[in-house]
Amino acid sequence: MKQSVLKQFPAKSLALSTGKSLLFYFGDLSLCVSHHNYEWRTEYSYCKPVVGSAIGQYGKLIMERYAINAPGARISLAPRLADRAIVSRPLAPITLLPNSETTVYVGTPLWLDLKIDDILIKELSCVILSDTWFGRDTLQGELCYSTSTRARLDAKQLVRDSHKAITPIVISNQGIKSITLERINVPVPFLSLYQEKDGQFTTSTLAIVLEHNVIDAKLEIKPPLQADSLKKVADSSKPIKKAFVYRTLDLLFA
Repeated sequence: MKQSVLKQFPAKSLALSTGKSLLFYFGDLSLCVSHHNYEWRTEYSYCKPVVGSAIGQYGKLIMERYAINAPGARISLAPRLADRAIVSRPLAPITLLPNSETTVYVGTPLWLDLKIDDILIKELSCVILSDTWFGRDTLQGELCYSTSTRARLDAKQLVRDSHKAITPIVISNQGIKSITLERINVPVPFLSLYQEKDGQFTTSTLAIVLEHNVIDAKLEIKPPLQADSLKKVADSSKPIKKAFVYRTLDLLFA
C-alpha cells in the first residue's frame, strides 16, 4: 500500500484512492488513514515519555474500520480547540501585584477532526490529556482537561509549537491585593481559532479584569491583535452572546 506522510494540517481536502494511505504526525499523535475496498481504516497511537530517555515510545495501536462504499471519497483533517476548558499549570507560579497589568501567553493542545466526504468519523487530541475538576468544591466548578504551560510574559520568547494554539490572556489587577496564579482556567470553547502566515495557531484574546473586591472578575473575549492578517480556522464552539461576562475568581485562577 502506497503511503504519504504529513506533519502539518492540509489546506484542503485530499483524495485518497483505494490502496493508498496517509500517515499524519501531530504532537504526540500518530494517525494513519487508509482506503481499502469498501472500507476505510484509522490506526492511531500516542508517543509517551520513557524514563531516562530523551526519545519517547509509541503506545498501543488502535484500529477502527468504517464501511463506506465511496471510491471517490475525500478526506479532510481540520484543527480545532478542545471541547472543554483547559486548566494550565505554569512551570512556576506568577504573582500579579496590585494595580498592575500583564499578558500571559498560554499554549493549549489542539484537536483534529477527521472527515470523509464531510462526515465526521473521528475526533482526536494531539496529546493525551488528563481530566481535572476546577472549582471551589465538588458542586461548584467544571470538568476540564489538565496540562502544563510555560506561561510566557514576553511574546518574543514564545516557542512555536505547531500542535498548540497560543492564547494571550490580558490580566488587569485593579484590587489592593496581589494575586498568585498557580493554575489558569482557559475557557477555550468560547474562543475562536486563527492561523498565522507561518503556520502557528493562535486564539482570541481573553481579557480579565480583577475587580477591587478581588472576588469577581470580568471576562471579555476580543479578536487577536492584527486579526486582519490572520486566517480564521474555526469559530468558537460556545459563542458568548454578551460583550463580557462575570465569573467568580475561584473559577478562573487557583
